[in-house]
This record gives sequence, C-alpha cells and structure tokens, in this order.
Amino acid sequence: MNILVKTVGGGVFSKLMIAIQSILYSEFSGKINDVNDINNIYIDIDRNRICRIRNKNININPFNFALEQNEDLVFDRTILSHPPKHYGGKVYTDVLNHKDLNKLRIICSKIKIKKDILSLVNNNIGISTLGVHVRLTDMNRIHPEYGVSSTKNYIDKINDVIVGGNNKIFVASDNINSLKILKDNFNIISNETTNRNSDEKSGNYMQYLRNRCSDKQLWIDSFLEMISLSKCGELIYKVSNLNNASVIFSNTIKKTYKL
Repeated sequence: MNILVKTVGGGVFSKLMIAIQSILYSEFSGKINDVNDINNIYIDIDRNRICRIRNKNININPFNFALEQNEDLVFDRTILSHPPKHYGGKVYTDVLNHKDLNKLRIICSKIKIKKDILSLVNNNIGISTLGVHVRLTDMNRIHPEYGVSSTKNYIDKINDVIVGGNNKIFVASDNINSLKILKDNFNIISNETTNRNSDEKSGNYMQYLRNRCSDKQLWIDSFLEMISLSKCGELIYKVSNLNNASVIFSNTIKKTYKL
C-alpha cells in the first residue's frame, strides 16, 4: 500500500507528528487496519488547509529536503491529517509509554530520511549515550502548561541521571547559550546547526522558525538533531514534537526523563 499524507501544523515536527498520527488514526480517510501493509509514504503539506501565517512558502514541499520519497507513485490512499485533538488526545507527553508505540515505530520505518543527513550523525552517539533535548526559548511563554524551565534545570537533571555513571552526552538545543553553558559543565557531543536562537530568552524564536519554515537548511538541521537523539539510549526531554519524533524513530531509547 502506498500512502499520500497531506499534513498541517506549525513547525517541522508538528507537521511530521500530525502526519504520523493521522496514518495511525485515519478514521477521516478510512482506517488502515494493519500498518505493516504500508509500503511507501509520501508526506506533503496540505496547501488548502495549512495556516499561511505560520507557513510562508507553500509552493514547495519542504519534506523533500529531508526525506527520500517519490511523488510519482500510484497512491492507494490519500490521508488528510488532523491535529491530535481530533483523536481525543493532546501532544504526547510520554511517548515511550504510548499504547501504540510499536505501531508508530512501524510507520516511521516506512519513512526514509535522506542518506546525506544520516551521514552527518556523529558516530560516537550510541546506546550508552544520554540524549538531552533543550527546548526553552518561546516554549516557556507559549506552552507554560508543560512547565517553565531554564538551562539550570537541565544541568540539575543531567547530574541526577548520570550520578555514578559514565554516560556520553549528546545535546540538541534550540539556543546557542544553553549549549555553551552545558559544554562548560559537561563533556558533550553536539551538532553544528543553524536552527538555534541566541539564548533561551532573547528574540522571538517562533517567528524565526516561521520565517524559515521553507528553508532547506532548517529542515536538514532539524532532522539531524532529531535523528541524532534517536540513536541515544536514554533521553532527557521537555515536551515537544522533536523529541516525540526522536523516540518513535528510535530502536535504542529505553528510558526517558521528563523535565
């Protein structure tokens, strides 16, 4: 079965997670009884429904920057995605313990990330690595319901997790200054990316992401951070769709710690 998914959403991983959830809970387009029957998935934005305030250039398919996918396939099913609230739930806050985790991971196994991105993943990241996803910036202001945090909270949580251990640490961060502070406190691995704010409080990071929502490098950098986290064995996270994606794309993450 070949599936075309037309997704909506704001950020890179909002669009991706809504697409994946819509495949699993596709009552709006006809339920897929067995996700193992899926051969190929093509994800595109839904130009008729997507918010044009949050998406500046809708004439391109930005998923093609990061995914190996073929729009010339004959599609057996077209799925019009819907935000999670339509499925009786909210953003996943503990995806590792989600009742449909195995199905979500099967769906992700059908989504192929470009080899050029996979080749950038640091070879030192592995099952003995503690992944840390720093998500602060506008998250504190826009989604205080998930907790208002700081870089110090991440430092404290890392110290709690690695006490007595010899974990390698990989950090994906939404801002440069938090990454610098963490490097001053720990020996960490990180990627060289362009998708970061200057620090956890300055500027409007959400507007920055909206302005670059169709920028190729933003999509490459974002998927690199996500797939790097997915190679870790444990994950410290604050609720966001980037770390949700990292867990369901992972074959190695066995334990998570919510900030």
